[in-house]
Amino acid sequence: MRRKNNTRVWILLAAAVLPATASLLHAQARVDTGGRVLDANTRVGSGGYNSARDSTAGLNGNLVVTGNVTGGREFRDVVGYTDPRAFRGELASSGSDRFVRSSAGPSGYNAQVVRPFFGDSRGVAPPPGFMPLGSTGGYVPAPPPRRQGSDLRLGSVFDTPQFALPKPGELLLSGPVDPSNNNILIAASPLYGVRPLNSGDMSDVIFLRRYTDATGDRSVGRSDSDTIRRMQEELRDTDTGQTENSDALNNPTMDKPLDNTIPGNDPLGNDPTTGQQAGQRLVLSSAVKQSTQYKALVDRLEKYNQQMKLDPATAANREYNAQVRLAREAEEQKNKSTEPQLPPTRDGMTGGPSAPGGTALPGTPALPGGPNLPGTGAPGEPGQPGNLLGPTRITERSKPPVISSLATGVQAKGLADLLTEAETLMRDQKFVAAIEKYDLAAQVAPNNPMPLFGRANAELGASFYARAETHLRQAFTGAPALMMAQYDLRKFLGDERLEFLVRDLKEIANTEKDSARPLLLLAYIAYNEGNERMAAGYLDLAEKRSGGDPFYKTVRDHWQLAPYEGSSIDLNK
Repeated sequence: MRRKNNTRVWILLAAAVLPATASLLHAQARVDTGGRVLDANTRVGSGGYNSARDSTAGLNGNLVVTGNVTGGREFRDVVGYTDPRAFRGELASSGSDRFVRSSAGPSGYNAQVVRPFFGDSRGVAPPPGFMPLGSTGGYVPAPPPRRQGSDLRLGSVFDTPQFALPKPGELLLSGPVDPSNNNILIAASPLYGVRPLNSGDMSDVIFLRRYTDATGDRSVGRSDSDTIRRMQEELRDTDTGQTENSDALNNPTMDKPLDNTIPGNDPLGNDPTTGQQAGQRLVLSSAVKQSTQYKALVDRLEKYNQQMKLDPATAANREYNAQVRLAREAEEQKNKSTEPQLPPTRDGMTGGPSAPGGTALPGTPALPGGPNLPGTGAPGEPGQPGNLLGPTRITERSKPPVISSLATGVQAKGLADLLTEAETLMRDQKFVAAIEKYDLAAQVAPNNPMPLFGRANAELGASFYARAETHLRQAFTGAPALMMAQYDLRKFLGDERLEFLVRDLKEIANTEKDSARPLLLLAYIAYNEGNERMAAGYLDLAEKRSGGDPFYKTVRDHWQLAPYEGSSIDLNK
């Protein structure tokens, strides 16, 4: 009796102690309503599922042998075994399953899409990861799970890969810091070795696109090679009557980049982007032959360079003497038509002692018998209408032309259409799409600076200020003729967008006290808006911040600026 009481006491004591020593258990939280209530495991490595999930979305040899694939790709000979889990007899749905499997396929997938398929004729439940199709009576792989908004778990809760891993030969590493703010990559491959690539250099971008899609840029692909080739044939046939030596770019890389039969660094020798084969000579016409508008800018630059080579006083005297010579010739022609012809003298000269002494120089009294030229005045004195001014200064340069479209004057229709489409996209505020169009135009005409310059404007509109400044510098340095005109940015970018850019750049210039980039872009906008004085002030401040960068002197020499009146420019206005 005492033993029974002791046993009862021990049982009660154990029942009282067990709840106190047990650990706290949490119920699993249901993530979605997809019919898998138990799948909410937060264990690391479980992929969000309580049990291992078979990945049956792909095809394997056993499915082909047992006839569980669509598109008629199953093995059609006699096999000594079948699906081990399937019913081996004939059911009513066997014929319809074979028809669906081998004809148009289940659901919205056509016969050309080969997928795993299990019919109702198997007589058993499908493998894990398959879902019924409903009216067709078959089972296909379920779509990959999607994370619901109520799922608050951290990290990647599914075992589905979320990122595309690099393929063999697509090793890309970050390179050194570039002063021009371009991304420098180190690419390595058994095909082309180890080499640095500059994302701002179009040749490096083209090289990277040939052998890898790691950049994800599809603006120019293999499917466009025929189109690019056709447009390049149009460029090669264009000719405005200008010779090769008239191009004032002084940059052989921009003039004839494709005129090269020497083997380069490309180990394959073929360019699938442009369709150029190994050893094939592809010569494009120069930029001045591609666009009459750009040719006019180059001619204007040549005239400016000829004036800058002379001393200012020498150039002024030469211009003044040319005017005097023309006036003398006109006066002599007038005298010959009105005065009678004098008989020759003994020494064979016309006239005698009383003959006119000739025309006087401007600003000096005429010799006896020699009339002054009409309307001439002393140097430095304002003359009457028609008077010749003295050699005190060079004649002012004519006002630069205003360009409203880069496609104007382009001879090849394909290139002109690309530039026009890019400008239309910019007016629609689709600047990223416009950049892609300019990239394609640069592939068609790599020796034409217009696409690069247009891309800089599109990047400015998209607020890609670092890229815009880099490509603007590259365009102005490689093609100084672009600085001989003003550009209608309001037509390119729109009034509202341009006003926003000015406010944003001023705010950046006030915040970043040592950065010259926003000031250069502000000067570019102000000059093309016709505010030459404000542009000069921005350039002066940008040059001070840059520590005397010679690029600003080049811009100042080519732009027609007015001196800025004021101690310092106010960025808050």
